Amino acid sequence: MIDRRWRLRRYPQAAILALLAGWAFAVAVGSDKPADTGLLGGDYPAFYVAGSIVNEGLADRLYDFELQASMQADLVPDGFLPFAYPPFAAAAYAPLTLLPYRASYALFTIISFFALALAIWLLRPITPLARAYPWLALAGAVLFYPMLRAIIGGQNTAISLLIVVGTWRLIRADRDLAAGIVLSLLAFKPQFLLPILGVIWLSRRHRAVYGALAGMGVLYFVGVALTGWSWPIDWWSEATSFALANDAVNGLNFVTWRQLALWLGIEPAWIALSSATAGWIAWTAYRHGSRDLSGVLAMTLPGAVLLAPHALFYDVGLALPSLFILADRLNGRIAGVLWIAGLTHLLGSTLGFNPLIFLLLLIVIAARRSIRS
Repeated sequence: MIDRRWRLRRYPQAAILALLAGWAFAVAVGSDKPADTGLLGGDYPAFYVAGSIVNEGLADRLYDFELQASMQADLVPDGFLPFAYPPFAAAAYAPLTLLPYRASYALFTIISFFALALAIWLLRPITPLARAYPWLALAGAVLFYPMLRAIIGGQNTAISLLIVVGTWRLIRADRDLAAGIVLSLLAFKPQFLLPILGVIWLSRRHRAVYGALAGMGVLYFVGVALTGWSWPIDWWSEATSFALANDAVNGLNFVTWRQLALWLGIEPAWIALSSATAGWIAWTAYRHGSRDLSGVLAMTLPGAVLLAPHALFYDVGLALPSLFILADRLNGRIAGVLWIAGLTHLLGSTLGFNPLIFLLLLIVIAARRSIRS
């Protein structure tokens, strides 16, 4: 019999190589001043300027939107892209701003790609799919539409995923304190950190929670060194203002219960849907987390995106490990259909809402069915 397993290695490698070649060409013909040729790097100008503000010793004005707009004048063709992350996130981008914009974007994209590849590598002991077919798993991850858009659009979803998977692996190895410290790095997106932290606590991995609290304490003092003791208040105020303004501009890109409720015209339903989802996940974690934390996390990751007051379509990339778990435990075809459904984001403008909301719900339901009692 002819061994056709080589196709599961060579075809994914060819797909990844073709994608990288296309991206490299786009970067090569781009400009350090995207206002001249179009917006190279999607949302990356916001991160680049935030890092530049820190580099120039202006961190105390990090949330001055007028300053951000003036520094983005050559990068964004129309308007500006606000930065509303905590100050320690801006500090992480500062070294990248020592390079010209185009080179900085290229380097960050490469970092994101390798972060995703490392996340898939770390998943090997957790999911047989990643262990048996690593190239197929990597190609599936990078070509999953929300993750692909995140990487080429200068977003940090791949880094968020690496933090989550790194935490997952350390817990699996019973290194709970280290797992919590790694998880604390997700504090730049607290809307995802808090649900995951709650599930870990309910799964009786308390040392991981203590590690996360310690790590967040260190990050707080990093923020203090940059912008002063009251930075959480300043950051929360600006982040809230940005989120409200972003509702009007980016509504069809949101993938949360809140956005669905707004589309239906019954905003109070957001509270009911979020409470029901959070309660279901919490009860599942309490009952099954100590025996099957992998299954519970597979349910939690898409659920956390639905629960968030602010989450965009590229955040659906966090559900990739859930798809791998479903392929292993339920049916590869089901996982494949859900993977293809990532493309339904393209139908948002036609439908008037983002159908990825229902994709997330389906993954939550399927992940709950996969949990081992």
